[in-house]
Amino acid sequence: MECFGINWQIGRPWGNYHPEHICWNAPESIVRGQGRIGLGVDYNPMEISVPGYINQDAEDPDDLHRKLYPWSVGYLTSLDTFKYGYFRMSFRLPIGNHLWPAIWLSDSRTWPPEVDIMEGWTGYYGWQVFKPKSARRMYRTNPVADRIFPSVHIGTDPAEHTARSYRRLGGTPVCYLDITGNNICEFIWSPDRMVIYYNKHKVMEETDPEILRYYNECHGMKIHLNNYVTNDFTMADFRQMESAEDKGFCRWFYIYDVRYDPDYELYSEKM
Repeated sequence: MECFGINWQIGRPWGNYHPEHICWNAPESIVRGQGRIGLGVDYNPMEISVPGYINQDAEDPDDLHRKLYPWSVGYLTSLDTFKYGYFRMSFRLPIGNHLWPAIWLSDSRTWPPEVDIMEGWTGYYGWQVFKPKSARRMYRTNPVADRIFPSVHIGTDPAEHTARSYRRLGGTPVCYLDITGNNICEFIWSPDRMVIYYNKHKVMEETDPEILRYYNECHGMKIHLNNYVTNDFTMADFRQMESAEDKGFCRWFYIYDVRYDPDYELYSEKM
Protein backbone atom coordinates (compact mmCIF):
# COMPACT_ATOMS: atom_id res chain seq x y z
CA MET A 1 0.00 0.00 0.00
CA GLU A 2 1.10 3.59 -0.61
CA CYS A 3 0.65 6.31 1.97
CA PHE A 4 2.49 9.52 2.87
CA GLY A 5 4.42 9.13 -0.39
CA ILE A 6 6.00 5.87 0.84
CA ASN A 7 5.24 2.27 -0.13
CA TRP A 8 4.42 -0.06 2.76
CA GLN A 9 3.94 -3.74 3.40
CA ILE A 10 1.70 -5.10 6.16
CA GLY A 11 3.69 -6.78 8.90
CA ARG A 12 7.38 -7.33 9.48
CA PRO A 13 9.85 -7.86 6.63
CA TRP A 14 10.61 -11.32 8.01
CA GLY A 15 7.05 -12.49 8.71
CA ASN A 16 3.76 -11.58 10.34
CA TYR A 17 4.54 -12.89 13.84
CA HIS A 18 7.27 -13.22 16.45
CA PRO A 19 7.72 -16.71 17.95
CA GLU A 20 7.96 -15.36 21.52
CA HIS A 21 5.02 -12.95 21.42
CA ILE A 22 1.23 -13.29 21.60
CA CYS A 23 0.14 -11.11 18.67
CA TRP A 24 0.36 -11.30 14.89
CA ASN A 25 0.23 -8.66 12.15
CA ALA A 26 -3.06 -8.52 10.26
CA PRO A 27 -4.55 -6.20 7.62
CA GLU A 28 -7.82 -6.20 9.59
CA SER A 29 -6.07 -4.21 12.33
CA ILE A 30 -5.23 -1.33 9.99
CA VAL A 31 -7.71 1.39 9.02
CA ARG A 32 -7.19 4.25 6.64
CA GLY A 33 -9.17 7.47 6.39
CA GLN A 34 -9.57 11.04 7.60
CA GLY A 35 -5.99 11.80 6.60
CA ARG A 36 -4.50 9.18 8.89
CA ILE A 37 -3.67 5.51 9.32
CA GLY A 38 -4.87 3.72 12.42
CA LEU A 39 -2.89 0.77 13.75
CA GLY A 40 -5.16 -1.12 16.12
CA VAL A 41 -5.37 -4.05 18.51
CA ASP A 42 -8.05 -6.70 17.91
CA TYR A 43 -9.14 -10.01 19.36
CA ASN A 44 -8.43 -12.02 16.24
CA PRO A 45 -7.19 -15.56 17.11
CA MET A 46 -4.90 -17.25 14.62
CA GLU A 47 -3.03 -20.55 14.88
CA ILE A 48 0.39 -20.40 13.27
CA SER A 49 2.98 -23.12 12.81
CA VAL A 50 6.07 -21.84 14.62
CA PRO A 51 9.40 -23.66 14.15
CA GLY A 52 10.87 -24.63 17.51
CA TYR A 53 7.64 -24.08 19.42
CA ILE A 54 6.22 -27.11 21.24
CA ASN A 55 2.50 -27.22 21.99
CA GLN A 56 2.32 -29.27 25.18
CA ASP A 57 -1.42 -29.85 24.71
CA ALA A 58 -1.20 -31.13 21.14
CA GLU A 59 -2.77 -34.53 20.60
CA ASP A 60 -2.25 -34.59 16.85
CA PRO A 61 1.40 -34.61 15.66
CA ASP A 62 0.39 -32.10 12.99
CA ASP A 63 -0.47 -29.63 15.76
CA LEU A 64 2.78 -30.06 17.70
CA HIS A 65 4.27 -26.76 16.48
CA ARG A 66 1.06 -24.76 16.16
CA LYS A 67 0.79 -21.75 18.45
CA LEU A 68 -2.33 -19.73 19.14
CA TYR A 69 -1.93 -15.97 18.71
CA PRO A 70 -5.08 -14.42 20.23
CA TRP A 71 -4.43 -10.80 19.23
CA SER A 72 -3.78 -9.11 15.93
CA VAL A 73 -2.11 -5.70 15.68
CA GLY A 74 -1.53 -3.08 13.03
CA TYR A 75 2.01 -3.12 11.69
CA LEU A 76 3.53 -1.40 8.63
CA THR A 77 7.07 -1.65 7.24
CA SER A 78 8.35 0.52 4.40
CA LEU A 79 9.23 -1.32 1.22
CA ASP A 80 11.69 1.46 0.45
CA THR A 81 15.00 1.77 2.29
CA PHE A 82 16.59 4.98 3.54
CA LYS A 83 20.10 6.04 4.51
CA TYR A 84 20.85 9.44 6.02
CA GLY A 85 18.41 12.31 5.97
CA TYR A 86 15.58 13.88 7.92
CA PHE A 87 12.62 11.82 9.16
CA ARG A 88 9.46 13.36 10.63
CA MET A 89 6.52 11.40 12.06
CA SER A 90 3.26 12.89 13.34
CA PHE A 91 1.14 10.61 15.54
CA ARG A 92 -1.20 10.08 18.48
CA LEU A 93 -0.42 7.33 20.99
CA PRO A 94 -2.78 4.54 22.00
CA ILE A 95 -3.89 4.52 25.63
CA GLY A 96 -4.24 1.25 27.51
CA ASN A 97 -2.48 -1.37 29.60
CA HIS A 98 0.37 -3.56 28.33
CA LEU A 99 0.70 -1.79 24.99
CA TRP A 100 3.93 -1.52 23.02
CA PRO A 101 3.70 1.04 20.19
CA ALA A 102 6.84 2.06 18.34
CA ILE A 103 8.32 4.05 15.48
CA TRP A 104 11.68 2.61 14.53
CA LEU A 105 14.16 1.78 11.77
CA SER A 106 15.99 -1.47 11.10
CA ASP A 107 18.65 -2.56 8.65
CA SER A 108 17.06 -3.81 5.44
CA ARG A 109 19.03 -7.08 5.52
CA THR A 110 20.07 -7.85 9.10
CA TRP A 111 19.24 -7.14 12.75
CA PRO A 112 20.73 -5.23 14.47
CA PRO A 113 21.35 -2.33 13.87
CA GLU A 114 18.09 -0.66 14.91
CA VAL A 115 17.10 2.89 15.81
CA ASP A 116 14.08 3.38 18.07
CA ILE A 117 12.81 6.86 17.35
CA MET A 118 9.97 6.27 19.81
CA GLU A 119 9.30 3.07 21.74
CA GLY A 120 6.67 2.96 24.44
CA TRP A 121 5.60 0.49 27.12
CA THR A 122 2.60 0.70 29.44
CA GLY A 123 1.50 -0.90 32.67
CA TYR A 124 -1.10 -0.43 35.39
CA TYR A 125 -1.24 3.23 36.40
CA GLY A 126 -4.93 4.08 35.99
CA TRP A 127 -6.00 5.52 32.66
CA GLN A 128 -2.94 7.77 32.34
CA VAL A 129 -0.83 4.71 31.68
CA PHE A 130 1.48 6.48 29.25
CA LYS A 131 2.78 9.03 31.73
CA PRO A 132 6.44 9.60 30.69
CA LYS A 133 9.18 8.72 33.12
CA SER A 134 12.64 10.16 33.41
CA ALA A 135 15.04 8.71 30.87
CA ARG A 136 17.33 7.84 33.79
CA ARG A 137 14.88 5.06 34.69
CA MET A 138 14.64 3.47 31.27
CA TYR A 139 16.92 0.57 32.22
CA ARG A 140 14.38 -0.76 34.71
CA THR A 141 12.85 -4.14 33.95
CA ASN A 142 9.70 -3.64 36.04
CA PRO A 143 6.98 -5.16 33.81
CA VAL A 144 4.46 -2.50 34.86
CA ALA A 145 6.76 0.50 34.39
CA ASP A 146 5.65 3.14 31.89
CA ARG A 147 8.47 4.10 29.57
CA ILE A 148 8.84 6.09 26.39
CA PHE A 149 12.30 6.54 24.99
CA PRO A 150 14.62 6.60 22.00
CA SER A 151 17.52 4.19 21.69
CA VAL A 152 20.01 2.55 19.35
CA HIS A 153 20.68 -1.18 19.11
CA ILE A 154 24.18 -2.14 18.08
CA GLY A 155 24.42 -5.69 19.38
CA THR A 156 22.28 -8.71 20.14
CA ASP A 157 23.81 -9.15 23.59
CA PRO A 158 21.58 -7.37 26.17
CA ALA A 159 24.53 -6.28 28.30
CA GLU A 160 26.26 -4.67 25.33
CA HIS A 161 23.05 -2.99 24.28
CA THR A 162 22.38 -1.63 27.77
CA ALA A 163 25.92 -0.32 28.10
CA ARG A 164 25.85 1.53 24.80
CA SER A 165 22.27 2.60 24.30
CA TYR A 166 20.24 5.41 25.88
CA ARG A 167 23.39 7.29 26.83
CA ARG A 168 23.50 10.31 24.52
CA LEU A 169 20.57 12.33 25.85
CA GLY A 170 20.80 16.05 25.18
CA GLY A 171 19.51 18.60 27.69
CA THR A 172 16.94 17.35 30.18
CA PRO A 173 16.28 13.61 30.04
CA VAL A 174 12.50 14.03 30.39
CA CYS A 175 10.44 12.70 27.48
CA TYR A 176 8.36 15.48 25.95
CA LEU A 177 5.50 13.53 24.41
CA ASP A 178 1.86 14.54 24.85
CA ILE A 179 0.28 11.32 26.07
CA THR A 180 -3.29 12.25 25.10
CA GLY A 181 -2.62 14.57 22.16
CA ASN A 182 -0.79 14.82 18.87
CA ASN A 183 2.99 14.53 18.71
CA ILE A 184 5.85 15.01 16.29
CA CYS A 185 9.08 13.03 16.41
CA GLU A 186 12.06 14.00 14.26
CA PHE A 187 15.17 11.99 13.49
CA ILE A 188 18.19 13.50 11.72
CA TRP A 189 20.80 11.04 10.52
CA SER A 190 24.14 12.09 9.06
CA PRO A 191 27.43 10.16 8.81
CA ASP A 192 28.73 11.80 11.99
CA ARG A 193 25.60 12.29 14.09
CA MET A 194 22.15 10.98 15.01
CA VAL A 195 19.70 13.33 16.71
CA ILE A 196 16.12 12.68 17.88
CA TYR A 197 13.55 15.32 18.86
CA TYR A 198 10.21 14.92 20.62
CA ASN A 199 7.98 17.94 19.93
CA LYS A 200 11.01 20.15 19.21
CA HIS A 201 12.92 19.01 22.32
CA LYS A 202 16.19 17.16 21.74
CA VAL A 203 16.02 13.84 23.59
CA MET A 204 18.95 11.94 22.10
CA GLU A 205 22.20 12.76 20.33
CA GLU A 206 24.73 10.11 19.31
CA THR A 207 28.18 11.11 18.02
CA ASP A 208 30.35 8.14 19.03
CA PRO A 209 32.14 7.01 15.82
CA GLU A 210 32.24 3.41 17.03
CA ILE A 211 28.47 3.30 17.41
CA LEU A 212 27.78 5.27 14.23
CA ARG A 213 29.90 2.81 12.27
CA TYR A 214 27.13 0.21 12.61
CA TYR A 215 24.74 2.55 10.84
CA ASN A 216 27.14 4.04 8.32
CA GLU A 217 27.98 0.54 7.10
CA CYS A 218 24.35 -0.63 6.94
CA HIS A 219 22.52 -1.44 3.72
CA GLY A 220 19.85 1.18 4.31
CA MET A 221 17.06 1.20 6.88
CA LYS A 222 13.37 0.36 6.67
CA ILE A 223 10.78 2.34 8.64
CA HIS A 224 8.55 0.39 11.05
CA LEU A 225 5.26 1.74 12.40
CA ASN A 226 3.54 -0.61 14.81
CA ASN A 227 1.01 -0.93 17.53
CA TYR A 228 1.76 -4.00 19.63
CA VAL A 229 0.89 -5.71 22.91
CA THR A 230 3.17 -7.25 25.50
CA ASN A 231 2.77 -10.85 26.65
CA ASP A 232 0.92 -9.58 29.74
CA PHE A 233 -1.96 -8.22 27.64
CA THR A 234 -5.32 -9.79 28.57
CA MET A 235 -8.95 -9.73 27.51
CA ALA A 236 -9.62 -7.43 30.48
CA ASP A 237 -7.11 -4.93 29.06
CA PHE A 238 -8.78 -5.13 25.65
CA ARG A 239 -12.29 -4.65 27.02
CA GLN A 240 -11.11 -1.75 29.14
CA MET A 241 -9.80 0.05 26.07
CA GLU A 242 -13.05 -0.57 24.20
CA SER A 243 -15.39 0.46 27.03
CA ALA A 244 -13.52 3.37 28.58
CA GLU A 245 -12.93 5.65 25.58
CA ASP A 246 -14.62 8.46 27.51
CA LYS A 247 -11.75 8.25 30.02
CA GLY A 248 -9.10 8.48 27.35
CA PHE A 249 -8.46 4.85 26.46
CA CYS A 250 -7.83 4.19 22.79
CA ARG A 251 -6.72 0.97 21.09
CA TRP A 252 -5.55 2.88 18.00
CA PHE A 253 -2.07 4.19 17.29
CA TYR A 254 -2.84 6.96 14.79
CA ILE A 255 -0.20 8.01 12.27
CA TYR A 256 -0.97 11.36 10.59
CA ASP A 257 2.15 11.92 8.53
CA VAL A 258 5.54 10.43 7.67
CA ARG A 259 8.07 12.58 5.83
CA TYR A 260 11.58 11.93 4.60
CA ASP A 261 14.14 14.30 3.09
CA PRO A 262 17.52 12.81 2.09
CA ASP A 263 19.27 16.21 2.38
CA TYR A 264 20.19 16.15 6.06
CA GLU A 265 22.41 19.21 5.62
CA LEU A 266 19.28 21.35 5.31
CA TYR A 267 18.63 20.55 8.97
CA SER A 268 22.15 21.13 10.24
CA GLU A 269 20.97 23.99 12.47
CA LYS A 270 18.70 21.59 14.35
CA MET A 271 21.62 19.22 14.92
